[in-house]
Amino acid sequence: MAHRGILGLNSISMNGLSPHMKAIVEKRATWVVCLFLVISTSIVYGQMLNHNFVYFDDQRYVADNSVVVRNFDHGTVVML
Repeated sequence: MAHRGILGLNSISMNGLSPHMKAIVEKRATWVVCLFLVISTSIVYGQMLNHNFVYFDDQRYVADNSVVVRNFDHGTVVML
């Protein structure tokens, strides 16, 4: 059984193509996958643009935290 690659193209269907055309098909397939990932991620996380920020524990863990309030230096980063 032939190995199926990106976009369902297998090695048998790619055998008839020149090396130049194989490179073009593979490059296009890579761009299609990347474009799909960008669009699907944007759709999922884009919904959060209309949500309000929630301040559950900012006062306790950020504003009143002495490690966060003082400047970060090597010792502070190592401690975290």
